Amino acid sequence: MLQDYTRADKQLHWLSQIIAKANRTYVPAREDDSHTNLSYHHGVKQIRGRWFESKTGRLIFIYNLENQQIEILNRYFETVAIFNTIGNSYNQLQKEIERALPALGLDPTGFLDDLHFQIPDYCFSEQPIQEIPADAIRAWTHFRQLANDACELLTDDFQQAVVPRIWPHHFDTGVYFEPDNKLGLGFGLAMED
Repeated sequence: MLQDYTRADKQLHWLSQIIAKANRTYVPAREDDSHTNLSYHHGVKQIRGRWFESKTGRLIFIYNLENQQIEILNRYFETVAIFNTIGNSYNQLQKEIERALPALGLDPTGFLDDLHFQIPDYCFSEQPIQEIPADAIRAWTHFRQLANDACELLTDDFQQAVVPRIWPHHFDTGVYFEPDNKLGLGFGLAMED
């Protein structure tokens, strides 16, 4: 199960950088870089970015784990754009998304720019994107939901209004909060380095 998890984790980390780029480009910047954060939503099997405003209304980029596509949703959670990942190269996928942005009321300037951090150079990054096997998706969603649950229990115990996030740089699921002015607490699930 852990091999399946790791295989899915690496590919999802890589694909999620597109969502992080959308967050970086369209979500108002925050000093702590949290505007680039992602989250995992188990009930709908989605990795989500952050909501932002466009000329056509509120939008959010997501990776749909069930159909393995990047989608853009409106404020009613209706899909307004779908991008097939399987069979495309990463660069083809990014360029296809960039071309679609103006029709959604978004300025594409800066979308393709590199992020301010580097992720591992995965061996598959220059190849056509392969479908992630169903057992690997199941393993990934299982462990990420465990991480979300553990984070929520901890924040509940400390009575903190903090939701679990995925940091796009390391792709860790976790929470960070300061229960008092002397202590900062970070907790979560780290991906294998």
